[in-house]
Amino acid sequence: MRAEFSACPELCRRACLRRKDIAPFKAAPSLVPKELGQAGHDFQAAKKSCDVGESKWATIPSRQGASPSPYAMFHAARALLYAEDYREKSHYCLSVVLLELYVDTGKLPLSLIEDFDRATLLREEAD
Repeated sequence: MRAEFSACPELCRRACLRRKDIAPFKAAPSLVPKELGQAGHDFQAAKKSCDVGESKWATIPSRQGASPSPYAMFHAARALLYAEDYREKSHYCLSVVLLELYVDTGKLPLSLIEDFDRATLLREEAD
């Protein structure tokens, strides 16, 4: 996945900011605990599915439209973005900015963003 971003991380980030898919958000840090709580809830739902041998249901949307595993990852990623005083309107731009803020600075391994991108794709394909 990194190859997609490597040619233009700064350009992509600026495009996301220009389109307002990523925007400064002063209240964002106060929302971090809520996002982490939701991530934990969704993770537990995905784990329960896996524990009973129903791992595909951890990634496929339920009748309520939520896929526990991808959403756990989304809420955790959103908490990271909120911690940096931003909000997102695009999963793609969320990935781009997390690459710059966390991977490029050595705070997170690239594999976590790649896993997030794969989970997002799985969820979208299941819709």
